[in-house]
Amino acid sequence: MRTDLFTAKEELLTRYDVARVNRILRLRELYERMLAEPDIKDKTLVDDLTTRYGIRMRQAYEDLQQVKELLPQLQQASQAYHRHRFNEMILEVYRKAKAEKDLRTMERAASSYARFNNINEQDTEQLPYEDIVIQPFVPSSDPRLIGIEPIKNLDEVKRKLLKQLGEFNPDIEEINYEDADIRN
Repeated sequence: MRTDLFTAKEELLTRYDVARVNRILRLRELYERMLAEPDIKDKTLVDDLTTRYGIRMRQAYEDLQQVKELLPQLQQASQAYHRHRFNEMILEVYRKAKAEKDLRTMERAASSYARFNNINEQDTEQLPYEDIVIQPFVPSSDPRLIGIEPIKNLDEVKRKLLKQLGEFNPDIEEINYEDADIRN
């Protein structure tokens, strides 16, 4: 449903039932109103939704909460859209100026395009990933490799701890396991 917030009403009606389409349209209007009036109070929005659409306050607050959750995600996607739209507009100005042989407008459009897309900056140098050598890794159960001395009679220490802690904590239970099949 998040991807359908700006889909045309006719297309929504082919996908969803009327109640869901009405909710999507309510959310769309609420989103646009929150963008247009960022300082508007929640109470005002809820009151408007209840009177305009005849829904209960609970539903209005749910709609408001959903739009507030969507707002950051949509603004991020919206920013990418507006960048693309700006580039398209500049290119259109350039094409029209070229057709009219208006060199001054062509130069301003090209300059604006270059400035907006940071063409004058150097590209960042790519890291040579193909030169990275994978370090060999050999699994081991020897704790001395990381500087820890092994515990003598480890099984006996485990049994003592289990007996000691098991008396005070009845929630501890023995879990069976299988050794991993490590093949070289």
